[in-house]
Formats: sequence, structure tokens, C-alpha cells
Amino acid sequence: MTQRNEFEVHLELYEGPVALLLHLIEKNNLNIFDIPIAKITQEYLKYIDFIRSIEAEVAGEFLVMAATLMQIKARLLLPVVTAAGAQADPREELINRLLMAQRFGKAAQLLAERARLMEGFTLRPPPVFEDEEYTVVQTNWDLMEAFKKVLEEFEAAHGDALAIRTDPYPVEAKMEKIQRLLIEKSTLPLKEVWESEQARGGLIACFLAVLELIKRGFLRAVQKGPYGEIFLVKVLLS
Repeated sequence: MTQRNEFEVHLELYEGPVALLLHLIEKNNLNIFDIPIAKITQEYLKYIDFIRSIEAEVAGEFLVMAATLMQIKARLLLPVVTAAGAQADPREELINRLLMAQRFGKAAQLLAERARLMEGFTLRPPPVFEDEEYTVVQTNWDLMEAFKKVLEEFEAAHGDALAIRTDPYPVEAKMEKIQRLLIEKSTLPLKEVWESEQARGGLIACFLAVLELIKRGFLRAVQKGPYGEIFLVKVLLS
């Protein structure tokens, strides 16, 4: 398997384009009913470029959303007046999609938790978090945000040297590494997962390993407050 194939990831792992927009709106403290399209489009396109830079495959629906944002941006420059004389807001359909996704997202989280209970067990974090105000990271975009910062800092420090290493970095090996670390510690700061990595490929493999372990239900990501430091915790069955 080539390194390219090893890192090829479909964006459903990171959730869809509407989820990304909701993440960007929340991150920038924007009003969902009055979205600054120019700003959100710029942020969105930066994320698409970043995802491509880690050799992940950009799903078609993300490109469609990018085109939609560009179209809305253009239409805002040429306002359309309705038959009733009111100025049509080209953002209206997008806002409705975002609000609907927001509602469905909350409902899906509730149903998922109920499904786990019906299977005969509950998921709980280690006792160290019981008396602290930690919350489960709700979307993989929060993890992407943390990884994006780490990779940018790493590239700034190492420069072109990153491109020299071409060794394969199997995601499975990084998953085993993370699970070993969580045997030694009940909780693990996300930054410790990749602090020993010396190449860009290793960082990417670690990030994909975290996503896969969360997807399989082996661990959860938690944080104290919005955009606080992220920790990984083992999922305990009871």
C-alpha cells in the first residue's frame, strides 16, 4: 500500500459540509441568521485546502458547497428585488439548511445515547473526569481544528525538511501506539499523541488513528470549555 493510499480518507470521517459550516460559525461567534458570506467562504475554502494538503480526498459534496458559497457571495453583490418589492436574501436557503442540520444533530446525539443504553451498557469516562466540567467533543471538526494548529506549528518549525521523509506511516500502528499510551494513563492530552513525531506523515497518521479509534468506540475526546485543550479518554463499559 502506498503512502498516498494510506492517508486517503473520505470526508465523511469528518462529517459533512454543513457540519463544517456550523463549526466555523460557532468558532467565529457568528450570527447564524446574518452570516457574513465573504468571511465564511474564505474560512471554508481554507479548510478545503488544508484537507487536500494532508492528502485526504475531498468529497464532491464539499466542492458543491464551496460553489454554492461562491454563488451566494456573487448574488449579494447584485441584489434581487422580489415582485412584492422586497430585497431577496440569497442566504435564506443556506440558513434554513444550517438550522435544520443543527436540530437534527442534537436529535441524533440523543438517539445514539439511547441506542447504547438499549444495547445493555453505558459509556462513561474515567473517574478523574466525574467531578470536573469536561464535555465530550461533539464533532470531528473540533479535532481537525486542533490538528490544523499542530501541523501549522510543526511545518513552521521544520520547513522543507518535512518533504524529505517518504517512509510509510501505517495508521494501524499509530492506533496501537495510542492504545498503549492509554494503558499507561487513564487520560491523555491530545498533543501527547503526536509530540514525539518527527515527520509530517507521522502526524497525519496519528490524527487519522484518533478518528478511527473514536469511530470504533474505543475512546472519546473531551475538553473543558469551548476550544479548550482536548484530552483522549478510554471508553469504559459498565
